[in-house]
Amino acid sequence: MKEATLAFYLEKINTVKQYIADHYDRASITEIAAEFHFSKYHLSHTFKTITGFPIAKYINMIRLQKSFDEIVYTKKSLVEISLNCGFNNYETLTRAFSKKYKVAPDDLRNILCLLQHEGKVPAIGFQLICMQDTEIDRLIDLTKTSKRRVFTAERNAKPSTKKSKYLVNSYSI
Repeated sequence: MKEATLAFYLEKINTVKQYIADHYDRASITEIAAEFHFSKYHLSHTFKTITGFPIAKYINMIRLQKSFDEIVYTKKSLVEISLNCGFNNYETLTRAFSKKYKVAPDDLRNILCLLQHEGKVPAIGFQLICMQDTEIDRLIDLTKTSKRRVFTAERNAKPSTKKSKYLVNSYSI
């Protein structure tokens, strides 16, 4: 690809990424393609070439990040969060959230409430410092990108029991 063409597509894809960030709750590939005068195929191909992610996966990733923030930092119901973040229903959010973060949204909220109740986590200013990344199948240490450390939550499901246990380690800010 020529340098001028690459620069053009980089700028377009960055604009598409900004559009997704602003309209994540209702963004669809068809709508985005029409907005930026691409065919769906051309948009998908170009987006993956430039970013390394399929556009549908990128949209879902942004929706999961936004839902994570709303679960942690707001008192909205999980049904409301799922609809606000562009998921069709609560079950879709739960399935995608559990797959990415290895913890169900309501379980994460319960862990945070328990820690706040015990005084281990302040009402604001906390974040998950370690999470399972299913794409590369390993734990990601988020402390490398952040100076604020509070707790680690990891789901340990044993095949012999149907209950899931969460290891939670508290840290000071």
